[in-house]
Amino acid sequence: MAVWHILTKQEADRFADPAQVARALGDAVYHDIRVRSLQTGETGPEFVRRNLDTLKLGKELQTFNLGKTDFILPQSNQDGAAPPLKPKSPNRQQNTRATKAARAAEAARKREELDQKRAATVAQNGKPRKPRCDRGVKRGPRKTKLEAQQTLAVAA
Repeated sequence: MAVWHILTKQEADRFADPAQVARALGDAVYHDIRVRSLQTGETGPEFVRRNLDTLKLGKELQTFNLGKTDFILPQSNQDGAAPPLKPKSPNRQQNTRATKAARAAEAARKREELDQKRAATVAQNGKPRKPRCDRGVKRGPRKTKLEAQQTLAVAA
């Protein structure tokens, strides 16, 4: 209920705790509104940051906790804001529009590089590379004793 008043009046309570407001906004976006329903195409943390900036709250806030998950907020647009926080693990990626676009550009670059390698192979050999015809077939020494005896009998 408090989030509804904050969003409709576009002002925060003067005694509001930025961490609690961020948690309430995160709860609203992940449980009530649903992130996929956001018309602006932004992520949940971007939604929380945008609304915190609108309320002029939490410029120093870098994360908010929702259940067992800590969400990293993008950098605030307010003056004197703290720098954006990096994820703790190199395998965890921040899902912002900028990082999504960077990952898409990197994937496109790799696809283009692979296409160039294939074109160079075709130009060098004069024909495209022959695809494997035995895909999905077990190969190697995994024959049963009966199969090994049958192949020896046929060979003899």
